[in-house]
Amino acid sequence: MMAMSLEIPEYLLGGMLYGLGHFIRERNLAGRGVPGEVRAAHRWLTTMSAIGHQSACGAEESEPDELIGVAEAALLLGYSERHVRRIQADLDGVRPNGRHLVFRRRSVIEYADARKEHRGVA
Repeated sequence: MMAMSLEIPEYLLGGMLYGLGHFIRERNLAGRGVPGEVRAAHRWLTTMSAIGHQSACGAEESEPDELIGVAEAALLLGYSERHVRRIQADLDGVRPNGRHLVFRRRSVIEYADARKEHRGVA
């Protein structure tokens, strides 16, 4: 069976993420349960909006980059959380659901390595 690739435009991805987030909030406020499949879809959309689409055109399927928060990025870099928030653009930080800032672990490590090379500490 051949794998099929589907690319969702960014504006639709954001709209679906907003709609699912709203649905989850409303169900929680009403004290009603949220189906596991809906939570899983929301997590998947959040991840996709943070890391972007990965093409499967002839390429091996790979795990998406691990997403980390501000605290873990600060530990990896040896910076304060406040400084990490200041340099979020340099670290390709995103707020996939408009709230929590996340980074690709690989981007943070590459930034740290580049900083070490620049300082001559390689």
